[in-house]
Amino acid sequence: MRWDRCLLTSALVVLTGLLNDCSGATVNIDIVEPDAGGGTGTTTTGGAGGASLFEGGSATGGNPETGTATGAGGSGGVLGTGGAAGSLAEGGCARWAATATALSDALYILSDTSGSMLCAAADDACTNPAGSVVPPPTRWDTFQAAINAFVSSPMAAGTSVGLGFFPLLLGSADAGPSGATACAASDYAKPAVPIAALPASARTIADALAMQTPAGSTPTTPALQGAVAYVKSYLTAAPGHNASILLVTDGVPTGCISNTVTAAVAVATSAFTGQPSIKTYVIGLGATSALDALALAGSGGTTHYFPASGDIAAAVASALRAIASPSQCSYALPASDGGNLDYARLGVEVRVGIGGGATTDIHRLAGAAACGASDGWYYDVDPTVGHPARVTLCPHICEPVKTTAGSAVTFLIDCFP
Repeated sequence: MRWDRCLLTSALVVLTGLLNDCSGATVNIDIVEPDAGGGTGTTTTGGAGGASLFEGGSATGGNPETGTATGAGGSGGVLGTGGAAGSLAEGGCARWAATATALSDALYILSDTSGSMLCAAADDACTNPAGSVVPPPTRWDTFQAAINAFVSSPMAAGTSVGLGFFPLLLGSADAGPSGATACAASDYAKPAVPIAALPASARTIADALAMQTPAGSTPTTPALQGAVAYVKSYLTAAPGHNASILLVTDGVPTGCISNTVTAAVAVATSAFTGQPSIKTYVIGLGATSALDALALAGSGGTTHYFPASGDIAAAVASALRAIASPSQCSYALPASDGGNLDYARLGVEVRVGIGGGATTDIHRLAGAAACGASDGWYYDVDPTVGHPARVTLCPHICEPVKTTAGSAVTFLIDCFP
């Protein structure tokens, strides 16, 4: 602004009245009125310092556009000169982004080898092969062929797969001497084939399948408990990996105490909501629609069971392709530019659909159990007690991301937790 004042001395002092220059002429002096505060920062620079009347003064920089801290103001200039720009490092916050890469799940196949697996594949109502009049192939024949085709296919290369069977009959080398069905979860915590990458493990899986002769009942609950225990031990030894259980069965639970659909659902729910979160998928051969509740419990309510009737081999193959593809729900954490990721400042941004679809910043939750109907995400390990290696989207937001072409997930390091 313009002031018409008179200097009372030759020094720079308070401007108090009309100035004449000792010759009677009025002198007009342009000065810059001091600002109340600094300017607004951007995503890459701190706010400018306020103008200063006196050399050496300082002012506070403005808030960065996306940050929460206040940038430091630059020092004031000489009369009429504003301060320098505030410091980005002292208060500004630049957004750093990295595209999230979906992880493929390691897959532990828990296969039913009960006596009814010898029923004809085309006879969905069969529960006792002795009474079936439908010619082979049997359910076991078609399932075995489908698994062997999957593990030897080029599309499965790099996928990690393990294999377990139930029931185990006491008296076998696996379960000890007595001749009855093994009903303890610990009996099923040891895999027939440990999880390992294909195609190297394909022959081992084929050999294990060939050694099985279906017999006995269907102890689903203890078998699933043992499978969860094994997968947890696998994930402990392989941090950053993701693993799911695929239960393949042709009937509801039978035999053993407390072996019911309800009990199996409780096991699947606990596995999904635990840390690390372990999903349970279900392929049902024969009359197994009651197991849909188990599949929903094991996936947070998002994935129904896969019915395999009629052409069992094709149905099993289709289910395996869907299950073993990248999950689009779990993502490996990136390394930040500095090499050390600040877990408290990680953000996740989701875009559903192609191109200009709206993006949404979704919030971190404590774990899978906190998801509900929330559009959130969680770490595989609580960062206050360990070092996370991946994040997982809650089912409510994962489903549209997974099923909508062109969707994308982005990691952000920003000024919010």
